Amino acid sequence: MRNIKILLILIFSLFLIFTTISSVIGQNEKENTICPCNILKSSFEGSSDDIFSLMIHRFRIRSYWTHVPSNYDDGSAVPLVILLHSYGNNGWLFSIRSDMNIKSEQEGFIAVYPNGATFGDNKGWNAGFCCGPAMRQNIDDVGFIKSVIEKTKRNYNIDENRIYVAGFSNGAMMTNRFASEYSEDLAAIAVVDGSVGGIISDFRPLWVIPEPSEPLPVIIFHGTDDHLIPFEGGRRQCANPLGCMLLPIFLPVNESVSFWVEHNKCDSEPNIKIIADENVIIRNYTNGTNDSEVIFYTVLNGGHWWFGGSWLPNRNNDPYNYISTADIVWDFFENHTKI
Repeated sequence: MRNIKILLILIFSLFLIFTTISSVIGQNEKENTICPCNILKSSFEGSSDDIFSLMIHRFRIRSYWTHVPSNYDDGSAVPLVILLHSYGNNGWLFSIRSDMNIKSEQEGFIAVYPNGATFGDNKGWNAGFCCGPAMRQNIDDVGFIKSVIEKTKRNYNIDENRIYVAGFSNGAMMTNRFASEYSEDLAAIAVVDGSVGGIISDFRPLWVIPEPSEPLPVIIFHGTDDHLIPFEGGRRQCANPLGCMLLPIFLPVNESVSFWVEHNKCDSEPNIKIIADENVIIRNYTNGTNDSEVIFYTVLNGGHWWFGGSWLPNRNNDPYNYISTADIVWDFFENHTKI
C-alpha cells in the first residue's frame, strides 16, 4: 500500500512538472522561443526561428512547432495552415521540406506543424486504418490537432474563416480524417500521397473516413509510381510475404477523389489540363455545394514525394522541380474561404 502511495505521488509530481513546462512555453510563445536546431536549419532555404510548444493531451505529452511570419501584426486577422508530416518524420523537418515557411513569409499566414505521437524513434498519426503504434493504440490525434488549432487561435489573431490543413503521406491520411470530423471548422484541405481509407491488415475489415458534415474544397496530389501508397491501391512494396500480411491495404487514389467529389456534389466529369511538359495531369471537379471543388494532380511517374519541396539541400536535384506543391497548395487555399 505504501509503495502504491509513493507511485501515485511520483506520477502526480511528474504531471505537475510537465504541465508547468507547457504553461511556461505557452507564455513564451510570442517571445519567439528559438528552435535548438537553428545551426542545422541554416543550410536550408527559408529556415528561421520557430516556436516549440508542449501540451498535455489525454495524459500524453504532445508538441508542435509554430512559424509566425516576420510581418505578423496582431491587429489584423491572418490565415492559419496546419501541416501534418509523414510517418517517422516530425514537424520541424516537414517545415523545411515542405517549403511552407517560405510561403508563410511571402503570404503572411501562420504555419503550425504538430508532431505525431512518439513511439521510440517513430512519430506517426492515427488516421483510423494507419499507421503504426499511434493507430494500434488509438491515439486521439483528431482531438490533439483540434486543441492545437484552438490554442493557436487564443495566442494569435486568426481569421476563423481561413483555417486550412495539409498533409503528406500518413499526414495526408490524418488530414482526411480530421477534415471528415471537423469539416465545419475548415476552409479547405490539401492531401499529398494519402488515402481516405483501407484495410489495416488481411485480418481486419475495410475502414473509411466518416462522411463530413459540411462540403469542403480539396486538392489532391499523387504520383503514379508511388511505392508506399500505390496509385492503384494495395500494399506498399514488401519483400517478406508473411510480414506483408500485416501491412495496410490502401484504397486506389481514384476512390479518395471520388469520396470528396461525391460528398461535395461536384460535377462527375472534370475539366482536364496537362502541364509541365505533359508530366502532370490536372482534373478539376467543379460546381460543388457552396462553390466547393476537388482538384486532382496526377504526377506521371511520380514517386512518394512532396513534389517540388526542399527534400534535398540543393532543390535543383529535386526530380519533380517542375511543379511546386507549396505554391499550388497556397494558391488553392487562398481561393477558398469558409462560407
